[in-house]
Amino acid sequence: MLHMIELRYPLQQRDELLQYFQERGVTHHEAGVVLKGAWVATKDRVAYALVESRDAEQFEKSCRPLEQLGEVSTRQVIDAEQV
Repeated sequence: MLHMIELRYPLQQRDELLQYFQERGVTHHEAGVVLKGAWVATKDRVAYALVESRDAEQFEKSCRPLEQLGEVSTRQVIDAEQV
């Protein structure tokens, strides 16, 4: 399953957010959860991450550290080429 994470964060958390993604990259997540990519908006205080996971519980567990950085919302998505 693919999931899109949206994180709205306060301005003072920007550096910590960037450090979070730099430190974790694609390998330092819960077992079975792979970070496929992450993007930070240039003008807004919002970041996005695309995550692949076969287990919903592991995915939710992997989101918990992000909740310390801001407001997290998630959506299950599919690749548009698979529609």
